[in-house]
Amino acid sequence: MDQSGYSTQYSLDFSNNDYTKYFNTQYSYTNHSTPAKYFNITTFNGKHVLFIRLYSGDAPFKNGSDTNPRSELRETATPLTNDNEYVFEWSSYLNTDTEWDTFHGILNQYFSNNNGPCDDITAMNNDYHFMYITSPDSDAKSSKVIADPSPNGDKGHWVDYFVRYKVSHTDGYIEWYRGSPTAQSTCSLVFGYNGTTARSGNDYNYFKLGMYSGDNTYSSLYVTDFRLSIKK
Repeated sequence: MDQSGYSTQYSLDFSNNDYTKYFNTQYSYTNHSTPAKYFNITTFNGKHVLFIRLYSGDAPFKNGSDTNPRSELRETATPLTNDNEYVFEWSSYLNTDTEWDTFHGILNQYFSNNNGPCDDITAMNNDYHFMYITSPDSDAKSSKVIADPSPNGDKGHWVDYFVRYKVSHTDGYIEWYRGSPTAQSTCSLVFGYNGTTARSGNDYNYFKLGMYSGDNTYSSLYVTDFRLSIKK
């Protein structure tokens, strides 16, 4: 994908734990003494990867919270500030040990630092749902359903993602591109939206990647080759 006019902030190949300089890990508060149970660097299919797992019986990230369990990376190094434009790139592998045709949860989020989620990709009923706010002052979201490719169709394959994102209360945008699960080539646009991408009172947004789900079942995925860029 064309990156002209953008400057790379950092890139990660997950050959070591450098990702912890840029991301916090969020997972069951009852297991905060054992982060490697949820996130660990390994090799898979000849690639350096981060292996991410979510378990049956996991608690929320914070004690007393009524949110769903999660195993997510929360980007902390680059606040996504209003009226700036960003590009996110990564590759994901939905593991074969997970029932992705019945999995219901969020896999990627763009979150207001103080007012909740703005945009996300949710896997539900073996479809991808692209969820997005349409007003800075409302919790209501619209959605676009993508049935093909499906989460279960992606299972057992590497898929490349490329996301263009502008943070704004009025003229933002988000464009999700992805590669084919069987023929990794040029990414194609699967969803685009122009309008509100930030909530009122928002200082900045941030990026999240992983699994957020109330299914109460085991699920896992691999991530590699992450890069974050900002428009000059």
